[in-house]
Amino acid sequence: MPQEVKAVVDPLDLRRASLVMRDPLPISSEALREIVERSAFLEERLGSDFQPETRPEDSEIADKRIATWIKNCAKGDEKVFAKRLQWDGLDQHRARDLVGRVRRVNPELPPWARLLEQMIESTGEPRDEGLANNDLAAIRGEQPVAFEEHFHPFLQLARETLRKESGQAYLLLAEAAHRQWEKSLLLSLSAIAGETLDHEFTDFRSAQQVSPSAGQSRSAELVPGSGCRELYDSFLRSAQREGLLRLFLKYPVLARLLATMLSHWVAAAREFLLRLEADQAELATCFNQGNALGPVIRLAASLSDPHRGGRTALRVHFATGVKLIYKAKAITAEASFWNLLGWINNNANLAPLETLRVVDGGTYGWVQEIEPRPCQDKREVEAFYCRAGMLLCLIYALEGSDCHSENLIAAGEHPVLIDHETLLQPRIRYFGPPGEESPLSLASHFFYSDSVFSTALLPRAGDPTFG
Repeated sequence: MPQEVKAVVDPLDLRRASLVMRDPLPISSEALREIVERSAFLEERLGSDFQPETRPEDSEIADKRIATWIKNCAKGDEKVFAKRLQWDGLDQHRARDLVGRVRRVNPELPPWARLLEQMIESTGEPRDEGLANNDLAAIRGEQPVAFEEHFHPFLQLARETLRKESGQAYLLLAEAAHRQWEKSLLLSLSAIAGETLDHEFTDFRSAQQVSPSAGQSRSAELVPGSGCRELYDSFLRSAQREGLLRLFLKYPVLARLLATMLSHWVAAAREFLLRLEADQAELATCFNQGNALGPVIRLAASLSDPHRGGRTALRVHFATGVKLIYKAKAITAEASFWNLLGWINNNANLAPLETLRVVDGGTYGWVQEIEPRPCQDKREVEAFYCRAGMLLCLIYALEGSDCHSENLIAAGEHPVLIDHETLLQPRIRYFGPPGEESPLSLASHFFYSDSVFSTALLPRAGDPTFG
């Protein structure tokens, strides 16, 4: 199966997000079906839910899509592309069917489409402008986000879905912390749809322009008010419910991405809250001497690259002052690393290296937050670089890499590695005929792969981090 385009939707997450909401007002199932068909991924088009529906008028666009596919997949080489298709039992004719129009034969729409239906309906619900503006201000802070009013109904839908799905666990976060997390969703939605909305708004403004001969009365007739804000508000009104459905019919992949993003956010937030609820006692024992942690009063998302449906590391601050990092992935390697440092501290006559406490949840974990702070005097500076050398030696021995400045925190006299994904990396060796490895490859192994430079902990020429 071609992997150049791959679905990232978790159907179970989407189904949960869609079922908890009220029954939506009717939106044309034909329109939703068209969005589903036009946004179908290659993987889905190969399945039994879709069938090709070739039309003569689609020939030109199919040619363009095939050309783009060949360019992206095989650098424009049709022979290489044909070989790639053969791996999956396909040929050029079948590939052309895949990029053309398809019809969904499964009568049931996918869960993300039902969630999309609720998103469209949410924009048509009565809106108190004052309350909405105050809510948006609490979410995004002082810096406005482009088209934030357009996304606000989606944020409210996500909030109510999360509240219902997480139950009492929802109360473990103060309202301010919930708004901080919702900001990450707002920024994600804006990143996906911002440019498209800006393009549509530009077209909308152009359509409202009136020639000088038309006079002022015609301008007032087209758009209530005469300022830029009035034009903006008019555009927002035009993109509600039926207007939003028309927009999604024009940009079906955008519709799917927005519904998927909202579903992923709800799923990740629900997962975090339920884990936090289940781990309360263990977290209190490990990080607060057995005392209750209190509610989460501050939460920062997007501390890492997104994985597994957009999940990222979170910075979690509790009312009692405990500060943790939540990682939505297995932290076995990290826990083992801290245990190794503890063993070294206890058994070697060396300056002790900083270790962090962790709670390993198997598929996720909680880690004590380490905050950066400067050295206070010359002695701490010297101790820092002494420990940096020790850490460099250890990472090299553990075949570690990618330990650059973004994965290291300078906490006074302690350099602390905070990302352990690239420890115990395999070495890729030359497997060609003996004696035929190029001088450049040999030099690369000698000066980089087989040296401490491979850890990325040392400065290198041309690295902008070091000037």
